[in-house]
Amino acid sequence: MEEPAKALQEREEEVRIARDAGPLLKSFRQLEDMAGALGWTHQQMTAILKTAKSFDTLPQADRFYRTSDTSKSDVRPRKAAA
Repeated sequence: MEEPAKALQEREEEVRIARDAGPLLKSFRQLEDMAGALGWTHQQMTAILKTAKSFDTLPQADRFYRTSDTSKSDVRPRKAAA
C-alpha cells in the first residue's frame, strides 16, 4: 500500500456514507408511502425530493431525478386498511 493514510481516509468516508444511507433510505420510503397515500403526482414527488436535496444520493430516487414521467407506478399505491 503506497499511501495508507489516504486509503484509510477513503475507507472512513465509505463507511460514513453507508451509515448515513440507512436513515436516508428509511425517510425516502416513508415519503414515498405518504405520496402514494395522498395521491401526489410524479411531478409533486420530484419537487419535494429536489427541494430536500438529500435524496439525490439514493439509487431508489433516480427515477424522480432523471425524468418528468407521470407514470402512476412511480409512487406506491395506498395500502388497504386492515
